[in-house]
Amino acid sequence: MSEDKTKQIITLHKYKTEFNADSVEWCPHKPYQHFFVCANYQLTETQERIGRILLFSITPANELQLCQTVNTSAVLDQKWCLHCPILTVVNAASAIEVYKFENERLMLITTCTVPCEALILSVDWTKEHEMICSDSKGNWHKLELCENNLVLQNTAKAHDFEAWIAAFYSWNTAVFYTGGDDALLLTFDTRIGTAPVNKNRVHQAGVTSVHSNINKEFQIATVMMKMCDFGMCAI
Repeated sequence: MSEDKTKQIITLHKYKTEFNADSVEWCPHKPYQHFFVCANYQLTETQERIGRILLFSITPANELQLCQTVNTSAVLDQKWCLHCPILTVVNAASAIEVYKFENERLMLITTCTVPCEALILSVDWTKEHEMICSDSKGNWHKLELCENNLVLQNTAKAHDFEAWIAAFYSWNTAVFYTGGDDALLLTFDTRIGTAPVNKNRVHQAGVTSVHSNINKEFQIATVMMKMCDFGMCAI
């Protein structure tokens, strides 16, 4: 029986980044869907957290091309806006940076520093130019992009340890979730207040990722990270 080649995973391109690569995001907007960004994080010998944003494209000849390098603080997460070609980057300097993608270049349009003296660990967008972030002290921060300026709307304590992830519910963006190193998955509703409306305790380790199914209502997927004797394993 011949092997079904449609089920094979084939490496098309490789690129050696100087710093650790921790996030890759394709641009979802036409006609830029052949562009993607790769976020970098590096801890120096002097304990300084430095980073880069690498902008790549796939050429018509199917070649990988580095188009731009943006130096910044160590990047923990990045997300494209759902409404337009705008990239938000969160970093180790408690900063949220917003870049406009224009003429095949990333241009910084605004920066907001969250008053928490923590690492911003994750970011997520709604279609209404709102975003949610989480940080290393267990907080979440809700912001809005208004006329190229970031406005901090709300901040609240959610977890006892790192809040690894914050993500909106696709079917109702008044609702969002946070996952923390305390193994809690929390649900919030901005129409009610800043306290969680539900606490899920089924995870046996830190909740590191939450994804809402855009095709099926009332369904989310989560990931937890577990330390084993032989290293780190993801479940």
